[in-house]
Amino acid sequence: MISEELINYIRNEVNRGIGKNEIKNTLRNSGWSETDLDEAIKVVMLQSINTISPSVPKTSHKKLAISILFLCLILGGSAYAYYWYFTKNNKATSNKNTSTIANAPDNQNSGLKVLFNQEVKSKSAINPSSVFMLGVSSENGEIDWKTIFEVSSISKISPILLVENKGKLDDFSPKLFIQQYSPQKIYTYNYQYDDQKSEKLQADNINAKLYSSSNFVVISNGEDYASSIVAASFAARFNIPIFFTPLKSEERNLIKSWSAKSIGIGVAENADHTLTVNEANDLLKKDSDYLILTTSDDLTKTSNPRFSLVAPILAGGRDGVILNVKNPTRESVKQAVSQATQNGFHPAYLVSVGNENNFPFLQFNIVPQGTLYNQDDDHQYFVNLYYWADYNNSNEYVPDASVGAITGYSVSDASSLIARSLFYEKISKSDKVITWSPYSSGDPALRQNAAKIDPVLNNDFTKKYLSNLKDYNSLADKTTVVTELKDSSVFVYSGHSWRNILGNISVTEMPVFNNPTFIFAFGCAVLEPWNPGTLEANRGSPIVGYEAIKNGAVGLLGSAEISFVASDLYFGSDQRMLVQNALTMPIGQGQFLTSRMSDAYFLYTTGKQNPEGNNYYYKSYNYLLGDPKLKLKVTSNFTPNIVTDNRIRMDFESKSKLEKFVAVKGGGYTMCSVDEKSCSDLLRDRPRDATEFNFPILLDSYVYSADLAFESSDSFYGRTQLRFFTEDKIREINTLSDSGSKPEPTYKYIGQYCFDFGEKKYCPNLLLYLHYGSMNTQTKEISIPKYLDLNFVF
Repeated sequence: MISEELINYIRNEVNRGIGKNEIKNTLRNSGWSETDLDEAIKVVMLQSINTISPSVPKTSHKKLAISILFLCLILGGSAYAYYWYFTKNNKATSNKNTSTIANAPDNQNSGLKVLFNQEVKSKSAINPSSVFMLGVSSENGEIDWKTIFEVSSISKISPILLVENKGKLDDFSPKLFIQQYSPQKIYTYNYQYDDQKSEKLQADNINAKLYSSSNFVVISNGEDYASSIVAASFAARFNIPIFFTPLKSEERNLIKSWSAKSIGIGVAENADHTLTVNEANDLLKKDSDYLILTTSDDLTKTSNPRFSLVAPILAGGRDGVILNVKNPTRESVKQAVSQATQNGFHPAYLVSVGNENNFPFLQFNIVPQGTLYNQDDDHQYFVNLYYWADYNNSNEYVPDASVGAITGYSVSDASSLIARSLFYEKISKSDKVITWSPYSSGDPALRQNAAKIDPVLNNDFTKKYLSNLKDYNSLADKTTVVTELKDSSVFVYSGHSWRNILGNISVTEMPVFNNPTFIFAFGCAVLEPWNPGTLEANRGSPIVGYEAIKNGAVGLLGSAEISFVASDLYFGSDQRMLVQNALTMPIGQGQFLTSRMSDAYFLYTTGKQNPEGNNYYYKSYNYLLGDPKLKLKVTSNFTPNIVTDNRIRMDFESKSKLEKFVAVKGGGYTMCSVDEKSCSDLLRDRPRDATEFNFPILLDSYVYSADLAFESSDSFYGRTQLRFFTEDKIREINTLSDSGSKPEPTYKYIGQYCFDFGEKKYCPNLLLYLHYGSMNTQTKEISIPKYLDLNFVF
């Protein structure tokens, strides 16, 4: 039966511009029936029609009839869409990151709705547009994890914010989320929030406040935090209450009044059904693509501020499976992930919850010293997330899942980051993409005009893939960046940086984000974990990403190490491809497609430089602070540049022409159509080191790259890297060779690439003609078949 509260809620949501389907999805999850929702929406619509001013002309009756007919069509269409999309087409859409619930994007496509041969039904008693702010510690200083886990069970419905109130109060990020979300109700516990919409929760029998009914409840061991993390994630998945032993009399009475069946997880006391922790996780794995790494060891350690408290919140919102690893190390986590992904569980996403102090997603000096490009020995970090995500144990650092880290200065920041991710579609009001490249190299004119023309992001390719993005801007200076960044959706930065500075924006100048902005930070050591700072530690030199998260960003993707700074016209292909993909699919999938980890594996296992590796710095791995399943809000109609999986087809016959280049031994190349004078000067002044050759440019494609190595029988003579760009050509062809004797000009057979396309299997040969002899002005030709199919696994 509909109520006045339901009608008022729907009316308020309609006035806020929330769509009817989104409203119905939210309320349906709270236990309202389809019939009640249709009736209540009809009442709201009729009331809105009846409030028309008496001065309306007589034709208003006709308009009324049309409005009622339109309303009926909406309701009928909604019912049909619900049946077809969520029932008939559920399987086909289960892996898409599309919002099906206004308040909890991508967390209700789950088909796991039956427990012990009975459909799970629960009804929420809270205001659907509410937010919870929970203090981590009680008045006596103890961490109140049981209350937090009880509230976590409704993480599909409402944002849950934790406030670090032990020692120094840390509530900046949660308060900022409140401003972004604009809730109708704010429930608080162990925390005082002065607002007329605020209501303090009582400690006793808190589930009576959260639920009006439920036919199942979870019972967990109130003395075992580790097992309760999994039990809480189980309750959050099914949106059912969780209680902790020993049960109080009022809790027993509440369960009895609901006639609820109890499920004991890790405890058999007074339970109708019992599951071990592993059995509970095995059940959740049946309908999950999201693996969450956390450690219960962080609960009482001051150096790692209790991040595991938020793991069940994320698990509920993303239908995730929690893997709790005690005393985590690089290898123990690897082993745990390998065990968890057996028997058919193949997660598409792997996320760590914690910072590098409590969960080692970064490790110092794992790559042998003194290798490529004479890197500084004190800046060698390895991203363990990629290593752990290789759960198929293929002996390559190529991940089998998209990876991310939920982190921050404190659990307050981490919980706010989760809330911004799960409720992103509701709080994101902007689709503005802004870019900034404050540095450029190459032509002096480009450097001089860098404030006016962004040489990386203002070229033809970028204009093409960002042309449909509303309010696209290539910003001119830092003041403009800081101002515009506050209300942007995506910020793409390319240039110099360090752990506490992004270009010339210091940590202290990081703006407070009114809109949840995602940052692509393409620069050196943006996420290097040097003195990252925690709540208890000095924040003198924090990494930029932590400050951005605290200030309201929804995520940041950057490098923990020296990065290839793609700040001029001829570089940055991989970075732009990553942005291209991340604007058309979940961020983690875009990152996944542009990962290159084989170099790290080769260096780690052999201590030698990989002759077939790419020509970037070997540690320029971009990794993600944030939720890899997040789909950014942009206005775009373009499709990703991936044909099938991570395979590319390039048509050289119909979309290419030859372009003249001059390459210099060990010194890169010049594209003559861009700088004809430099080509002539190089050929005249350095006849022994320079060579002229032709190569096809791709006129209408996206960004591709491949690495091709050439060896003689006795030594390695050189490496040529072919980086395929877009309509402006191949940007880089570097020919490196030693100073010894050179082989005769010859065609070199590079390899055969076999891929299946429909009913046909295509296996093209790639031939490259190189000349290491006199290096004169003789024109060289590169012979390529009609089609070249490349695979992004090196």
